[in-house]
Amino acid sequence: MNIAFKKTMPFALAAAIAVSGGSLALVPGTAMADTQGSTVLSLRAVDNPFNAGADQRFTINEGENLTLSGDITGGFGDVTYRWYVSSDGGKHWDLVEEAHGTSLDLKNMKVGEYIYRLVASDMYSNTAHQDFYVTVKGNGIADSVAEAVSNAVKTGDSLPIAGIAGIAVVAAGAAGVAAKKRREGKEDAR
Repeated sequence: MNIAFKKTMPFALAAAIAVSGGSLALVPGTAMADTQGSTVLSLRAVDNPFNAGADQRFTINEGENLTLSGDITGGFGDVTYRWYVSSDGGKHWDLVEEAHGTSLDLKNMKVGEYIYRLVASDMYSNTAHQDFYVTVKGNGIADSVAEAVSNAVKTGDSLPIAGIAGIAVVAAGAAGVAAKKRREGKEDAR
């Protein structure tokens, strides 16, 4: 019996063809065989063809720049990359416009907690993603006070009066130094 087998298989399937006592293993993709005798075709599911790196965590200061580089590899055919960002812990995601590669440049970052997600998709709609957790810390006393109050509210702890008074003294001292420098500058100008 002369059997001609010519079939395009989706990448999500792997095939082994038994040919007259032997077998011919075919890799995912386009499979073609021309055999004589009995032919057995068996299919099995193949895991997602992507390998994604581990999630990463970064902490930077307000106004700094950061470049995120993903390490998602694999996929079949043309692979596309898209970046998304969430500022609410992953409940809502926004597409980062004009970001289509494995790297993303972040400029002049604002205070907050962000999750950036790199999503890779191949020609068969297999996908993989990698997350980047970015904490942007503020500079200055006001940010420290706001963070202390926020943490106390979250945990139910109370703020010690001495701590609040200490912060107020430091803030008043800084304001006094600034006022003194302004006065000195005016006197020099006379």
